[in-house]
Amino acid sequence: MEFRVLGPLEVAEGDGVLPLGPPLRRLLLAVLLCRPNQAVAPDRLVDLLWPDRPPRTAAKNVQVHVYQLRKLLGADRIRRDPHGYRLLVEPGERDADLFQEAAAAGVLMLRSGDAQGARTALLRALGHWRGPMLAGLADTLALRQEAVRWESRRLEAVEALTDAELALGGRAGLVEELRRHVAADPLRERFRAQLMRALYLAGRRSEALRVYQEGRRLLVEELGLEPGTELHELQQAILAGDRAERAPAGHVLAGLPPQTRPELIGREASTPPSSSPAIRTRGPYTSGTPATTASWPSGRSASGAGRRGRAGSSGSNWTIPTCAVPPCGRTLTTSTS
Repeated sequence: MEFRVLGPLEVAEGDGVLPLGPPLRRLLLAVLLCRPNQAVAPDRLVDLLWPDRPPRTAAKNVQVHVYQLRKLLGADRIRRDPHGYRLLVEPGERDADLFQEAAAAGVLMLRSGDAQGARTALLRALGHWRGPMLAGLADTLALRQEAVRWESRRLEAVEALTDAELALGGRAGLVEELRRHVAADPLRERFRAQLMRALYLAGRRSEALRVYQEGRRLLVEELGLEPGTELHELQQAILAGDRAERAPAGHVLAGLPPQTRPELIGREASTPPSSSPAIRTRGPYTSGTPATTASWPSGRSASGAGRRGRAGSSGSNWTIPTCAVPPCGRTLTTSTS
């Protein structure tokens, strides 16, 4: 059985997709899938399913929907224990876990210098996305935060993929894809830095410097902040025609491609990647890079205060910080969480 949450909610078995029933039942299943193998108390389910005015029969309605889901998924799939209802999900059954596993593997390959292997793994990871997480359900209060958290991880994987492609010398169409990412989230510094590097690779030095100046103007006008260390050092390196061999250790962007040292790309403190041409998806989401659009959560705070938080890991198996707080893809060093 396959549980698909990276796009519209689907449950597949064999060659078919199971009918999940009315919206409330789908929402209940989505809530349980966001907490796989964890008990959710009945009262908590009532609060999540009816955040405003639950009906008097809410608890009974939950029981009815659980009964119907058990008939559909199997009697042992949803268990009731003293702590609540628990949806049992085996390893490899939920697409979000497959995405996270492949993305983490790609980042490790990138750190070890295997840019080609990283690219392959990250393309595989992003191929699990069919559209916005839980499309049609994620606008509910119960799932909104979860959707933002996973969208932040997707953007990080897109950024990591771009790092791998830049380490391999770039490719046709990469500059245009990065321009779309920057336009969708102009305060996200990581995409802007990658666009500068891609332009430099293409011999468009003056355009790369113009991208920096545009980003600096936005940061100063909207947040009252100067560009972060990575963007500033990249600008200085472009001005000086510098190369990665002379870049200070620990700064991913200080050196310029094609000599960028891959072991410094996608390090834990960086935010993540743009995409590549051959991503295969299960649904209609078939563009080369799962493009960020205005309807997707941006995974960033709109205020300067949001940038003061600590970029930490949001999953036990995820090795890049989710950047759900910092808007600019900037490395943060404060100790608060």
